Amino acid sequence: MLCGSILGFIYWYYWGCYWGVFPFSAECWANCVLGALMGGFIASIYEENKELK
Repeated sequence: MLCGSILGFIYWYYWGCYWGVFPFSAECWANCVLGALMGGFIASIYEENKELK
């Protein structure tokens, strides 16, 4: 989740736009939270597949 929030910050810093209809790209905290959620989701899928083997 930490890696996901760091990647969310990097996305906001380099590619986030401050206008438009997509509110997640304008707010730093929203990108970090969304990145942390995506990182946790990907990690849970990886752990689930690891347990099945």
